[in-house]
Amino acid sequence: MIRFFEPQLDFMGIGTSCIVSRVQDGLVLKYALEEFSPLVASEYAVLDELEKQPFPAVLCRSILRIGRANFVEGMKETLHRRLVQHEICYPDNPHRVMDVAELLPRSLVCRWTEQLSAALAWLEQMGYAHGDLNLSNILLDDNDDLKLSDFDNTVKLGTQLGVCQAFSRRDADGSCGIAGALCTQFEVGSIIYQMVNGHEPYVKDWFEPDHGHACVDKQINRECPPVADNDIGKIISRCWNGEFESIAALHAATIELHPEMRRPSHLTTERVEELRDICRGLLAEGITQKAAADARSFFGSMYHEEDGPEYTGATWKPLILPPPAEPVENITVSG
Repeated sequence: MIRFFEPQLDFMGIGTSCIVSRVQDGLVLKYALEEFSPLVASEYAVLDELEKQPFPAVLCRSILRIGRANFVEGMKETLHRRLVQHEICYPDNPHRVMDVAELLPRSLVCRWTEQLSAALAWLEQMGYAHGDLNLSNILLDDNDDLKLSDFDNTVKLGTQLGVCQAFSRRDADGSCGIAGALCTQFEVGSIIYQMVNGHEPYVKDWFEPDHGHACVDKQINRECPPVADNDIGKIISRCWNGEFESIAALHAATIELHPEMRRPSHLTTERVEELRDICRGLLAEGITQKAAADARSFFGSMYHEEDGPEYTGATWKPLILPPPAEPVENITVSG
């Protein structure tokens, strides 16, 4: 592949351990602060396992990864961006919501609830919990279909969770609990609540003097805001009460909301190989040096200089990946 221009990166945001930039339509680069950080190693290991099976359309795919650079499937926007643009906040407190200008239509809430639970059920059957379930890790494509992304905090079922969300299930000591259906469904309930109401639980009912600690106390005591007495509200309540024995059972319940089980468009084998060729060309042109410069400007002293070999032309050996399996359109899980 011959290219005659400097690779460009459009900054999108900052993750837990990386800088995220758009490379082109349908392709995003996650560039890590540290090449051998535990989070990077964990995400790569999880992706290795996921790619041993036909890749489901409801999970966001990694195209090519080497060292700090993880090229991933690009999407239109995050669920966080979709919701936050309609929040009307108090002028003196941008974290407190006064009102919501526009709510999501019921059809989208039902579709995204089923698609999200399908993605989590797939991870569950692989023995994992996502571990960082928040609106910024839930992506939407041009057709308003949902994919789950970012697996750097994904852990094996039965292990300690390391990340607590804004409104998640907490143990008596305030910790995040153990990875499994109990914690995951609580977070799903909170996400559905946000899709229905357009904001996080309790951000309209501000608690002084320390709103954050007050919300943690409510999570520990299982004090949840009221929900509508309808089919969606009942699923939220059941999630918060831990009534689903598995995420597969939760997914089975959400199919009643979205029996069509519509799925996002998936990357074909040919398209994955085409994107990998583009990534290799970008590596040859020095895109990691551009990403490193951006990371230095954003993170300063938090950025660790290269602790492993960079791409050096003919001496670089590309990451060998197995041929991509055809994605699975629908996920069937037993309840």
